[in-house]
Amino acid sequence: MLERLQAATKEVLDEQATRDADFRAVLESMRRVQEEHAAWKQLGHLPRDWPLTR
Repeated sequence: MLERLQAATKEVLDEQATRDADFRAVLESMRRVQEEHAAWKQLGHLPRDWPLTR
């Protein structure tokens, strides 16, 4: 369900970006930041099964 929501959101954002150059510039910038942050997002949290004590 979340994948469908993400796809629909992308579609709406892309459509708006075709109509508004300022929106397109912000959207492209936001997507670049998200791509650059993806690796850190993966590393920023311990797995749920990480032992609390060793």
